[in-house]
Amino acid sequence: MLEIYAIAGGDWLRGNLNAIAAFMGTSTWSTIEKMCIAISVLIVAGNWVKKHNVMDLIGWVFSLTLVSMLVVIRTPVQIIDYSNVAQVYEVDNVPIGLAIPASLTTRAGNALIQSYEMVFALPDSVTYSKTGMLFGSNLVAKSTDFLSQNPQITTLFSDYVQNCVMGDIFLNHKYSFEELLNSPDPYTLIFANPSPLRGVFDKNNQFQTCEEASRDLKSALALDTQTGGKTWNYYVRQLFGGKPNPDLLFSQMIGDSYNYFYSSGQSAGQIIRQNVTMNALRSGIQSYAARSGDTASLVNIANTSSLEKQRLAQATMGHQALRTLPLMQTVIMGIMIGMFPIMVMAAMFNMMTLQVLKGYVFALIWLQTWPLLFAILNSAMAYYAKQNGVP
Repeated sequence: MLEIYAIAGGDWLRGNLNAIAAFMGTSTWSTIEKMCIAISVLIVAGNWVKKHNVMDLIGWVFSLTLVSMLVVIRTPVQIIDYSNVAQVYEVDNVPIGLAIPASLTTRAGNALIQSYEMVFALPDSVTYSKTGMLFGSNLVAKSTDFLSQNPQITTLFSDYVQNCVMGDIFLNHKYSFEELLNSPDPYTLIFANPSPLRGVFDKNNQFQTCEEASRDLKSALALDTQTGGKTWNYYVRQLFGGKPNPDLLFSQMIGDSYNYFYSSGQSAGQIIRQNVTMNALRSGIQSYAARSGDTASLVNIANTSSLEKQRLAQATMGHQALRTLPLMQTVIMGIMIGMFPIMVMAAMFNMMTLQVLKGYVFALIWLQTWPLLFAILNSAMAYYAKQNGVP
């Protein structure tokens, strides 16, 4: 069985191969083939009348024999899809004229990618052939927006920030805004020494001191951001829904990504908890500014949000190219598969046989330079992001 490697769209390519295999076994194809042979006979007869060159006849016989072998001999094919390696795509009775060039060129392209990525020894989350273009970088970027999906935690955390954290900053001067914003571990900082006097009201309208609320929040966050927690399950489904072992995959990928870009060494649960904490702090500070009538702070926050949206808008074109180019390679590969019968028809004319076959094979080879280019670009951008700390 021959193997064909694809960046994505393995099921679609399987459908194309099935269609070609079925079409070239129908009476319609047999009629088209006979028509092409008849036309080639007329062309060879005309050349014989003009030149009486025996080599024209030999070339014609050789061309028809070669093309017939490429179509008549069939072989099973398996498509290996980078984007879904667990899925098996098999196609029977594929003409060897299509199966052999596609298999040889895609296997060569895959070998080049594997060799390139083996030399650089990147983790799976930033390896193109394992997870696609800039997967680890995108995963890190998405994780910075993680919010708790537990409404009780969200409400209590917002109140805790407004009544406890802001009080620790402005009243007790336990730490400053600058220390909080620049802290590598804001979770530990805000829960380290909460006030035993100030407090919040819980969901039952019972007063809790900041010290008591911090204990409840810490235990709730620990459960919420570990395997099986509401927030954990939400983002696992969002990012890896439908994949086998999504919890293990999520834990490994997000941990590897942060370790590669930031050398953090944190577990997936710690990363989620950290990001949930930072976003809860941002939301609580905004609510505090609004409640206090601090127009200047609200304007600054609005300006920051506007600049962030502008940056995201400017990055949209790059993200479109990021997704479009690999898809385009798959589409062109599917078109090349669909054009196989036309290539066979043109190759039946002996004056065009070699040019047609050579052009078809070279087109497949050219397509296999795309994945290598994507792997190189992915490696370069991941390295740049790591060096600058901006995945």
